[in-house]
Amino acid sequence: MKTRMKNAPLNVNFLRSLPTTAAALGNKFGVKVVVGGFDCCTDGTEIRLPASSTRLAEDELLGYLAHEAAHIRFTTFGAEGSTWPLRHEIVNALEDVRIENELAGIYPGAGGLLIGCHEKSIEELLKSHEKVAANPAASLALHFQGASGTSRISLAPKQ
Repeated sequence: MKTRMKNAPLNVNFLRSLPTTAAALGNKFGVKVVVGGFDCCTDGTEIRLPASSTRLAEDELLGYLAHEAAHIRFTTFGAEGSTWPLRHEIVNALEDVRIENELAGIYPGAGGLLIGCHEKSIEELLKSHEKVAANPAASLALHFQGASGTSRISLAPKQ
């Protein structure tokens, strides 16, 4: 996949392909993809990608899409059963590692996209040390991913 200049708009055909890609990776038809807001998230039927995604490379955006589609495929929404925010953050950090390994086992190419997103996310977290110190889940995710950006969890296909 080619890298674009930082402020170049995303290709319209690429944007139109996102729901189909999400449906395939998430193993669920009818997945809606919305580009808007500030965070990447899903509720199990809709994937939200940040509006700033027009400044991201297409492969980085696909990495975020793959991550959220993995939640759709492997996460049981509402199973956590706790309203305690810290518990939710910790469970989500552990769930992120689990679902990404599962997805990479099915789609080996997804591992490279996911690692690319990790490197960007870790760079952003390390730039703002206060955010890491204030967010135990971010610290836990950094532990599993390794502060150098080298994953301690294998995203290679299972043998």
